[in-house]
Amino acid sequence: MDTEGSGRVVLYYDGSCELCRRFAARIEKQASGKLVCQNLQTAILPPSIEPLQAQKEIHLVEADGSVLSGLTALLEVYRLLGSHKMLLGLSE
Repeated sequence: MDTEGSGRVVLYYDGSCELCRRFAARIEKQASGKLVCQNLQTAILPPSIEPLQAQKEIHLVEADGSVLSGLTALLEVYRLLGSHKMLLGLSE
């Protein structure tokens, strides 16, 4: 299980949410190893992520351990994947 500063980019999502599961699956497929998606119900969360808050919005732990959440996290995912991949994936 990834923790802060592990050198990997990890997107934590709510696995009890159908939309979140579909989004995470699509993102991980398109990520080509740039990031890993983890279900927050089965992952060991980094200390800086509150479990209750994580159920309300996605969280992205960057390679350096910094944590982004909500829209900021989505925009970083968008940047990592490139706008064309993100748009193509969401339209399918």
